[in-house]
Amino acid sequence: MLQRRVSWWVCLAVAMFAVPDVASAQKIGIGPRISQVRGEAPGDTDRTRLFGGTLRIMSSKHVAIEGTIDYRSETDVTGTQRMRDTPIQGSLLFFPIRRVLSPYVLGGIGLYTRRFDTLGAAGSVEDTVTERKTGLHLGLGAEMFVVPQAALFLDYRWGFVRFGEPGPDE
Repeated sequence: MLQRRVSWWVCLAVAMFAVPDVASAQKIGIGPRISQVRGEAPGDTDRTRLFGGTLRIMSSKHVAIEGTIDYRSETDVTGTQRMRDTPIQGSLLFFPIRRVLSPYVLGGIGLYTRRFDTLGAAGSVEDTVTERKTGLHLGLGAEMFVVPQAALFLDYRWGFVRFGEPGPDE
């Protein structure tokens, strides 16, 4: 619990220093997002696709703050169990150079919520079990401006990054 609070305070402090004093210098971008997630096990080739949205705020020429939310729902073949994923991530992006094609590095924190529903007759929800995890992520990517008002980006993120020795429950 203490680690989660410290992580949130660190992210808030970084965000406050990244935001400039002049609001007119900010550029805001919003758009759709497609994520492809692969499991943690070595050689795990099962991939899951999630759909969602991204909000990016360029706080300076070289720094952006990003928020993302994704969603995925899957029902078993019998129609009695449904799993819903809703990951939410907040990231700080650093662009060393700004051109039409701009590479960046990123880091942030995520809240990953998974709900397991037991479905009754006509698909009504009888019971729900919720799992929540928080974790840090790091990544690399590039943003390419198609026109001055629109850009596409592609990045690779490593989730649940841990520093140091694993704890007894990891």
